[in-house]
Amino acid sequence: YAGLIADDLPDGDERKQHIQKVIQEVRKLNHVIAEFLDFARPSPPYPQVTALAPLVGDAVFLLAPEMQKAGIEYRQQVAPGLKAYIDAEQIKRALVNLIKNAVQAMRGGGVLVVQASEGEGEMVIEIVDDGPGMSAEVRERLFEPFFTTKEQGSGLGMAVVSIAVEENRGRIEIDSPESGGTVCRLYLPQLAKAEVEEVF
Repeated sequence: YAGLIADDLPDGDERKQHIQKVIQEVRKLNHVIAEFLDFARPSPPYPQVTALAPLVGDAVFLLAPEMQKAGIEYRQQVAPGLKAYIDAEQIKRALVNLIKNAVQAMRGGGVLVVQASEGEGEMVIEIVDDGPGMSAEVRERLFEPFFTTKEQGSGLGMAVVSIAVEENRGRIEIDSPESGGTVCRLYLPQLAKAEVEEVF
């Protein structure tokens, strides 16, 4: 309804700016509520064999405007044949959150690399930025619910990422020295749990 009101007002009308501010704030509230629900009531994963290259591409596409605005050069090194056994939507949302954090850490521009490789029975996705890095305190509290270094952050983004990765039988590691640069590593299963049990 706010959108309809905004459409009815002429561009120069001060009230239109007020309505657009309402719309913007409602979108922020919607995002916070969605994050809180993901944290408080996470959905069970429905894993399938998923190609990683298009999954990473979809996540990056959503953040392309922010990257362009920040002057970030993006490089993707994910071979077409790499696949993981995951809930594609949950892991895509986790990737969006991790990549968004990297973009926000490089407000002055930089190079962002997302690469993937095959480990022993698992896939490894690395998100590498050349931002300022993190302090030891921030690294220790990174996955703690409601902890944030952002002025308008809910502090739930990384907690939700951690839950999603664990629910998908994966794990996450952060390497971020204070000297600069951060590497987020996602370890994701290649096989279904039943297939793993058959192998062993």
